[in-house]
Amino acid sequence: GHGLQSPAGGSPQPCAPGLEEFASRSTLHGIHHIFAHGPYMGRHLLWTLAFLGSLGLLLHVYAERVAYYVQYPHNTQLEEETTPHAAFPAVTLCNLNRARFSQLTGHDLYWAGELLGLLDSAHQPLAPEALETLAGKLALSPEEQRRPFDLLELYRHVQRQPLPNRECSAPIPGRAGGAPGEGLAGLGGTDDT
Repeated sequence: GHGLQSPAGGSPQPCAPGLEEFASRSTLHGIHHIFAHGPYMGRHLLWTLAFLGSLGLLLHVYAERVAYYVQYPHNTQLEEETTPHAAFPAVTLCNLNRARFSQLTGHDLYWAGELLGLLDSAHQPLAPEALETLAGKLALSPEEQRRPFDLLELYRHVQRQPLPNRECSAPIPGRAGGAPGEGLAGLGGTDDT
C-alpha cells in the first residue's frame, strides 16, 4: 500500500510505503527478502548479511582490478621455435626496368650509354656494381665506334619479352627470387625475362 491505511474499524497506521514496494519490484537478487513485510526477523537478518557480504566482495574485487589497471602492467611472452626444414615461400621479384641490360652491345653502350644513365660523358660506368658487366662491352674497335647508331637496333636488343599470359605483379609458382643471374636493379645482372 501507499501512505496510510485504515484497518477495519481502527485509526490509520503507517506502513513502509516506498522501500517495500521498491524491493518487491526490484530485480536485484535477494533485496525483496530483506525488506519483505513479516515476522521473520532472523531470516531478514541473514538475507541482509548475505547481500552486504556479496556487495562488499564485489566492491573489493572492483577496487583491486582498478588498482591493477592504473599500474599499467604489461606481460610479453615470446616463444621461439626453429624449424630445420621449412619450405621457402615462392617469391617472384619483377625487374621493372624497361630494358634488358644484358642484351646491350658495346655499340649500344657507346652511343646510348650516357642516355640510359649507365655511362658518364667520358664513357665510364656510373655505377660501381655495373663496372664489371659493362667494362668488357666498352672495348670497341675504331670501326665499331664509327658505325652509325641505329635506335631500332637498340630497341630490339633491350626490349623486354613479357612472360606468357602473366602480369609482372602476379605470383609465378615455383620461382623463388627469379631466374639465376636475374639482376634486381638491372645494372649488374643479366635479366632476360
